[in-house]
Amino acid sequence: MSGFPEIAPGLHVTSSIVDLTGATYRQINYWITNGYIKPLVVHQGPSQPRPNKGSGNHHLFDECEVKVAWLIAHLVEQGMAPIKAGPLARDLMDNGEAVMGALTIRLVEP
Repeated sequence: MSGFPEIAPGLHVTSSIVDLTGATYRQINYWITNGYIKPLVVHQGPSQPRPNKGSGNHHLFDECEVKVAWLIAHLVEQGMAPIKAGPLARDLMDNGEAVMGALTIRLVEP
């Protein structure tokens, strides 16, 4: 996603997601805690992985997770509850489509 800081090619920090989506740090943390977005594990040392959940941790995200967060933020902004928006956004990114009742949503990238 161009225009947002990367610390390494394809890796973004939480502030990038906040800037891109308009979501708050608190919302991002909630989505992480509930498994709607999945940060990469951040290492403390050569063999000491840090937990990747909870506030106070340094999170890194790949391009796919940035897109999932963007989708969640926009669905929530339109009135969908995060508990429904999270799985819907994940299905869209993982499968290219998601089903909500009788409605099928397909992800089409330009």
